[in-house]
Amino acid sequence: MAHRRVAGTDIPPNKLLIGPGQRILTSHILPLVSSGLHSVQVLAKPRIGIWSTGSEFVPGTCHRATDVNGPYLTAICEEFGADASFLGYLDDKRDELSREFRQVAESGNFDVLLTTGAVSAASMTLFETR
Repeated sequence: MAHRRVAGTDIPPNKLLIGPGQRILTSHILPLVSSGLHSVQVLAKPRIGIWSTGSEFVPGTCHRATDVNGPYLTAICEEFGADASFLGYLDDKRDELSREFRQVAESGNFDVLLTTGAVSAASMTLFETR
C-alpha cells in the first residue's frame, strides 16, 4: 500500500495544465493526455517573409556591407515561434521592390512581410504611395 497512488492525485481537479497563448511543449503532452485531452485548439504559427534591402547587399553591385539584420530577424522570429523565411536581397529600386512585394503578397505564402533597410528615397516613395 505504501507505493500506491490513488487515481486523480497526480493532477488536482481544475488544475490549469497550460495557459492561453502558451506554446505547447513535449512536457505538456503527458498531463494533457492523462487528463483525457487528445486534442487542443491551437493557432497557426505566423508565416513571416524577410528581405534585406539595399544595393550594398545585392550581388553584382558595389558589395560593401555584411547583412546582420536579415539573419537576426529570421532567427528572432523563429525563436518567438514564427515560421520565418529569409527571402534574400533586394535593391532599393522602387519598381523592383514594388514588383517583389506584390508578387510575394499575392502568393498567400506569408502572413507578414518584413524588410530591413528600405530607407532610401526609392523605398520611402514606395511606402508613401501605398
